[in-house]
Amino acid sequence: MTDILHLIPIHASRDNVYRAIATAEGIRNWFSRDADLDTGIGGSGEIRFANRQRVIRMKIDELAANGRVVWGVLSAAMPTWSNTRIEFEMSTEGDGTMLHFAHRGFAQSDDFFAMSATAWGGFLLSLKQYVETGQGTPHPDDALSRAPDPKRLILGNHAAVFAARSEQARIRKFYGEVLGCEVRTSNDQVDRFQLDDAHFCFVWQDAALDENEFLKSTYLELKADKVEEMKRKILDFGVRKLDVPDAHLYFQAPGGQVFRLVGIGEDLSAYEGSPSANPGSSLANRNT
Repeated sequence: MTDILHLIPIHASRDNVYRAIATAEGIRNWFSRDADLDTGIGGSGEIRFANRQRVIRMKIDELAANGRVVWGVLSAAMPTWSNTRIEFEMSTEGDGTMLHFAHRGFAQSDDFFAMSATAWGGFLLSLKQYVETGQGTPHPDDALSRAPDPKRLILGNHAAVFAARSEQARIRKFYGEVLGCEVRTSNDQVDRFQLDDAHFCFVWQDAALDENEFLKSTYLELKADKVEEMKRKILDFGVRKLDVPDAHLYFQAPGGQVFRLVGIGEDLSAYEGSPSANPGSSLANRNT
């Protein structure tokens, strides 16, 4: 027999991880949006994919609120899944949870086994994302199911600013030391900084827009895991803090560009078109 094994660290309590696995509501947020699941040992579950053309039927073999869920697979569209066992074992790891996953009982390591291992890796990352942020990628939103969209358009992760040479030293110190960006290029013509997947490019000129002109340009967003600590570092450096009627810090960095500082994982749905609240509209009255 051959088993699929995964080990996933999740930055959330064991109780939250357990509820995401042991309840129908949880399953629908990371595995498949079309799912039913009993909440007692001996109960049944059905998880459906591809407009119900592919169905997994299982029974609940074990449920332990202290951190263990086991499903016995009765039937599945994948022919090698029948009579296998799916096990979720949770243990506390610091402030979070370590999830030990096993799908046991495959007869051999064939193509179906390889496809199953790949699929489980994606869905377990969806589980991690759902528990940590409230937003997973269940079927049909998972990466393996999404059809390619040739018309898809996304924002890139590169930004460029024409900045005055007189600000070189101050800009380099702010982005390199205060924000902790990696310096990718630094010379008399251009400086390039990288922060996670974002790239900031400063093109040095003898004359550039002044700070008041930059206030009329696009505002960017910085996300930090320790917002208050980063806020103190930024303000201690000495930036221009903007008077914007919003709970977040808006500031003008050296070089002119304006940023908003928010938390990683923070719920920002109110800035995305909520009919009940729209803090972003306050920018129409920003102080220039």
